Amino acid sequence: MASIVDRLRAHIHQSGPAKTGPGKALLVYDGRAWPVVKCGAVYVTDEDKAKKVTKNVISLGQGSEETKRKSSSKYTLAIGSSFGHIHTFLKDSDNVLKCFDQTKAEDKCLLLIRKPKSSSKQSIEL
Repeated sequence: MASIVDRLRAHIHQSGPAKTGPGKALLVYDGRAWPVVKCGAVYVTDEDKAKKVTKNVISLGQGSEETKRKSSSKYTLAIGSSFGHIHTFLKDSDNVLKCFDQTKAEDKCLLLIRKPKSSSKQSIEL
């Protein structure tokens, strides 16, 4: 047991201090089905991109370990309200905290949704 602790300490000293800036704990709702269900909260820093946060949110969900390990490529995050209204779609490369702060809404949270089809994306971007 002591050897595991020693290896962990050595790894921490080699990797250096963690790069975490100031952040926020954001509520997350699962918007893949109706009604929208609260599934927890995630701590998001200034450096976190939407793709990384999406993977973390999927790991929050209930289900087997097999389900949690599946690819998150068909899901994405959006900024919306707790009743399912979407205010902003996020791209995988977007900074989550910056977009969250820029969105003008009172009751805002992160929504886990299925990625829109390509034809839907084109109509949204226009």
